[in-house]
Amino acid sequence: MLPARPWSGHLFTNEELSDLSPDGTCYFSLTVMGMGGKNSMDVAQAVHEAMLEQAGCMRPHERMDHKRPPPMGRTWEGTYADDHVVVQRLTVEELRSEAVLRDNEITDASVESYLRHGAVLELDKRIRFRENFVAWGTQVRGRRGLVGSSLDKRFQIAVLVFQFVCLRVADVGILDRVLGSLVHPLQHRTELSSVLHRVYKWKSGLYPGKVSKVPGDIRDELSIATLFVALCDINIRAPVEKAIRTTDATPSGFGATVAPCPPRVL
Repeated sequence: MLPARPWSGHLFTNEELSDLSPDGTCYFSLTVMGMGGKNSMDVAQAVHEAMLEQAGCMRPHERMDHKRPPPMGRTWEGTYADDHVVVQRLTVEELRSEAVLRDNEITDASVESYLRHGAVLELDKRIRFRENFVAWGTQVRGRRGLVGSSLDKRFQIAVLVFQFVCLRVADVGILDRVLGSLVHPLQHRTELSSVLHRVYKWKSGLYPGKVSKVPGDIRDELSIATLFVALCDINIRAPVEKAIRTTDATPSGFGATVAPCPPRVL
């Protein structure tokens, strides 16, 4: 990436010029992808995945991809930006015996690949072989089988929304930020998002920069949603339902369907 401004070589010392001629013209360029660049994240993601794939990691049947079903096996591996997450499902006997499983192979191979390609490891941020951990903002309590937003994050969101409700006035920008803060915890229990209904209809009539009074029913929805945040843990040990059930959300009518789940899906 080259800026448009040229610099005369006479402005630099011989040490700074190295093997460049002082009679020439110099341009500054970056040797890395700049933070904030439009393509920086895409390049970083592709490079990270390539480093892992060369080491035998990120295999198709083990990798986690956005908006795709999780892997069917016991080992799950995912990469996002500079984060690398490996999750291994194992028995209590394997845990007690400290069995060497696929996750050990992945972590050893990934570290070797990082060092070979000159990557810098953040050892203080590394988490290894933990039953309870936080990955990508989600807290996993392995032995209990509960997965959801970290408790500290949910507490901060609850304080934020309750303070917003107490204001009783807002503009569309602030409301967007408040609603956006609820997205991550509610993603772990999507059915609880159904409490947010009238707030979106009300938001569609707001204008940027104009402060409006928040109606009582909107404050109620936000307050209930905040209470629901405390329940936003998914139990990954829950049994799988053998039937798919759907209901109609239309307030003026009722409808429901039931269909058997194909054995292949189960």
